[in-house]
Amino acid sequence: MKKRNQKIILGLSLLFLTIVSFTTAILSENDIIQTAESLELPIHNSVLLVSNKSINPCIPSDTGDSCVLTEEGVVIQESSASGMAIASEGGKTYILTANHFCQDSQVFEIQGLGINLDASMWAVDIEGNMWETRIVFQEIETDLCLISSNMGTVDTISLSESDPAVGEKVYAIASPRGIGGKNISLHFEGKFSGCDITGNCFFTIPSTFGSSGGIILNAYNEIVGMIQMKPANFDSVSIGTRRESIVKFLESFNQETGINLLYY
Repeated sequence: MKKRNQKIILGLSLLFLTIVSFTTAILSENDIIQTAESLELPIHNSVLLVSNKSINPCIPSDTGDSCVLTEEGVVIQESSASGMAIASEGGKTYILTANHFCQDSQVFEIQGLGINLDASMWAVDIEGNMWETRIVFQEIETDLCLISSNMGTVDTISLSESDPAVGEKVYAIASPRGIGGKNISLHFEGKFSGCDITGNCFFTIPSTFGSSGGIILNAYNEIVGMIQMKPANFDSVSIGTRRESIVKFLESFNQETGINLLYY
């Protein structure tokens, strides 16, 4: 009789554990689905960056130090990139993007040759507003650039304290081929695929020209990377510098200017 009771108790215990395990699995799956469905990317922080280069006909000034413009400039090159306003401090809003776009948008002057090669860069938000920008901090090695703007105050975007796990889903807002601006916010998702020994990290997020500077986020809208390039002839993978490099870049900016944009 005792053995029979023990078997009954054991059977009931196993049944109870099975029910508990099954219920937990269902609840966990629902939590994951709910998280994915309720995720809202920070579209009001994401911007389309536009740069115009123009040749301005001019004549030498009396002092010979600069040119005096004689007529309206002629645009000779237009380029675009993606970026994200990560924080507002001291009346300015700061945008993080790829440095190769910033370098391409630098102002150049050619004196004594009758021309003035100029450049202007603007940030276009989801409302279609255009904001003047100025490059304030650059780093060639990690291809990172920080831009200040007179854009309105934005919510702060935090940095993740750790890299995603390989295979973890990640998200981005970008403006490939200049597709962005008023009422347009292209959302992308993929998976973190690891980093190589050179510090390049890989994400299965589609990208092409203009995607550079698109910030990559985890499910908590924390920064884990940036789109900076893609493999040749393959648009289904994005490559960018590792999260740690972005952290060090913002720390260097803080040390040089006293402005803290690094939040967790």
